[in-house]
Amino acid sequence: MLTAQKGGCAMCGLTCQTGCRPAVDHCHVSGRVRGPLTELTREFLQVRWPFR
Repeated sequence: MLTAQKGGCAMCGLTCQTGCRPAVDHCHVSGRVRGPLTELTREFLQVRWPFR
């Protein structure tokens, strides 16, 4: 999945600039993996839409 996205975030397409590993975004209800996210995108989603 990460290779298919060329190492970028599933939402913004950017790569992590700090060398961190991408976070795996998933649905808490179904458990379905949606894709890798940068830490910044993950933090934004947690604030904007908690528990999704």
